[in-house]
Amino acid sequence: MEQHPQTYLVLMVAHDLPDFSTWMICNFPRSDFNPALAAGINAIAIPPPRTGHLELESISALPPPGRRLIEPGSIVALLDTFEG
Repeated sequence: MEQHPQTYLVLMVAHDLPDFSTWMICNFPRSDFNPALAAGINAIAIPPPRTGHLELESISALPPPGRRLIEPGSIVALLDTFEG
């Protein structure tokens, strides 16, 4: 299902989630991490080995100031980022 920045904003308001500590773990640029970044939240991008032609899109935005886009390559690689 394709998401839009407004989708994330509505969820954040409904669940009282602060944007600086909200993370989207996602796999597709077009429908996942580009909308998350546009909504001003952090994103962890783990692209699948193969992506359908409808999902072919580059990262369209840099994370807003104070937010992060992490591209670890695998879930296991996240341990280095969040351990501690």
